[in-house]
Amino acid sequence: MSRIVKDSKVLGGKPHIRGTKIPCELILELLASGNSFKEICEEFPKITEEDIQATLSYALDLMKRETIPLPVPKKGLVIYIDGASRGNPGPAGVGVIIYDEKKKLVDELCEYIGKTTNNVAEYQALLIALERARSLGTETLTVYSDCELLVRQMAGEYRVKDRTLKDFYQKARGNLKNFKKVDIRHIARGRNKRADRLANKGINLKG
Repeated sequence: MSRIVKDSKVLGGKPHIRGTKIPCELILELLASGNSFKEICEEFPKITEEDIQATLSYALDLMKRETIPLPVPKKGLVIYIDGASRGNPGPAGVGVIIYDEKKKLVDELCEYIGKTTNNVAEYQALLIALERARSLGTETLTVYSDCELLVRQMAGEYRVKDRTLKDFYQKARGNLKNFKKVDIRHIARGRNKRADRLANKGINLKG
């Protein structure tokens, strides 16, 4: 006999523990707040630890059967990226801002990436931007960076001599294959302030 039941005459049909009027959602809220099984049973003497476990199993089953909608592919994205390092090398962070084709903000990201150089941080920002764009299902994107070295290397105008940068360069080139078209353009630093702020915010996440 199931410990979790639904009855239109009880709690408006909400799932609850059999023989009580205690809704499953209340038990889950208490667990999420840090209450132990024992504490919940002491507060509600009519229920047992087995009832609580049944509630968790019921919630898990609902999640497994829930249909999660796939993200709607974006027709084209415009992305601003920046990487920053305090000390070069030093604590570093990246910032990424993503807009759709109508210039509406889709997402913005900042992340602490450890101790490294400015140039590595710039490539890290590009890689994160490409990965996020791919997850959004876009086929074309325009990426703006104030790092002339990165832009020219990705365009094949500059050779990549540094061994560390070469690894990041090759990863970025490989990720470009996930899209029909990627245009990486240079932008003046003054027009990339928002991404710069995010990159420095990423550094501050180090704590």
